[in-house]
Amino acid sequence: MVIEKSMAKGRTAIAVRELDKTERIEEIARMLAGETITNAARENAREMIAAAG
Repeated sequence: MVIEKSMAKGRTAIAVRELDKTERIEEIARMLAGETITNAARENAREMIAAAG
């Protein structure tokens, strides 16, 4: 799951959505690497998901 926050016309909106497999890897890689996602971060994300079962 990912929580997304947006603002429009001075109002804040929050949405929660489920990630698919590819989005899950990208999100974990983003958390590991920061703004610039590397292939190493993606591989680490895949390994973490696999280890979690």
